[in-house]
Amino acid sequence: MFAGLDSLLTAKFRADEPGEALLVMKGDSIVYTKCIGLADLKTREEITTNTLFNLGSISKTFVANGILILKEEGKLTISDPMSMYFPEFKSREIADAVTITHLLAHT
Repeated sequence: MFAGLDSLLTAKFRADEPGEALLVMKGDSIVYTKCIGLADLKTREEITTNTLFNLGSISKTFVANGILILKEEGKLTISDPMSMYFPEFKSREIADAVTITHLLAHT
């Protein structure tokens, strides 16, 4: 089922270079995982499913920019509640109270 994805990842990432970890879920089940490459070039530590990647802070800028582009295009407002985009969120009360503004400002 994921042979093509396996081939693509193996072609893009080498085991002796910085790599990636990928997890695909369907519902509550993990249907695919793939770890390839090194987490640390000095120690040669391989990437595993437990590797922590320090990328959250830089990716926030790109996500915020994408959201503001969607706002400019009239596709959303920053006062939209989470429940508009995540109707399956377990706590409806929280999903109704938290807006895109809250997420962008981390409040």
